[in-house]
Amino acid sequence: MNGTAKNHKMVALALALLVPGFVGCGDMELDKLVNSEDQPEEVTEYALVTPEFAVRGLDEVPEELMLQQLGLSVAEIRLEPLRGDEGFVYATSRPFSLTFDLESGEEVLRGETVKFPEAGRFLVSIRLEPPDEDKQLEIDDPLYAGSLGLRGMVRSNFLASDEGQRELPDDEEDGKENDGNPLPLPAERINDDEEMWTAFTLRSDRVVAYTYSDVELVPGEQALTFSFDVQDWARDAAAPIIDAAESHDSDAEVIDLGGVMDSPTSEPEALLGTGSVSTKLY
Repeated sequence: MNGTAKNHKMVALALALLVPGFVGCGDMELDKLVNSEDQPEEVTEYALVTPEFAVRGLDEVPEELMLQQLGLSVAEIRLEPLRGDEGFVYATSRPFSLTFDLESGEEVLRGETVKFPEAGRFLVSIRLEPPDEDKQLEIDDPLYAGSLGLRGMVRSNFLASDEGQRELPDDEEDGKENDGNPLPLPAERINDDEEMWTAFTLRSDRVVAYTYSDVELVPGEQALTFSFDVQDWARDAAAPIIDAAESHDSDAEVIDLGGVMDSPTSEPEALLGTGSVSTKLY
């Protein structure tokens, strides 16, 4: 988002994410206003909003690529009211990190509920950014100290077309096996001792911001869901990941493919570009 309207006032929300896969702490309540004299009128009924982060298409990732863990460092979520120049812009008051255990099929991470002091339509944006140096020291796995981190395995016998471009076998193009069933989860795919799989990690330190559509918040309980299509992102990222793995000269059991993030298809903004935001009443 390029900026807020001139007369909008900023409100900070403390998003504490106290569930497995989240890093952060706090009380999830409305934290504070920048200017105390700008506090809104007394709230009679809150919009109770539970943040959710979901990945979809996990069972349709190309068979040659296994995604085991995905980490995102969220610097800010912002909600801007769509009612002219007046109103409050709401934003998270502290960064937090997400780690999806894709290997076990983990698709949804939820935070605790926020008491949102007004209803209405809001434009939603999100920003990924590596944690500051002090926070990075608190993260056990350095892979997830960037804005995006990925751990997985890649099979080396990926097919090539006549033009030298990577392509999938015809029976895998829709994410299905020959019998029409979805492809197995990552942990189920290594079933042939003769296949060569290479473990890899990659990480990006890019700062990426993305604005989604507007959503309607209403009084009562609801989820604010960010959903990302791992299938589309993985299909586009598979070729540069495989090329980088096959050309890597390291003898290490796990190779670092950080440089593959130079590919536009594997950058964090490509993943955010597959996303959407929506609300759901409980």
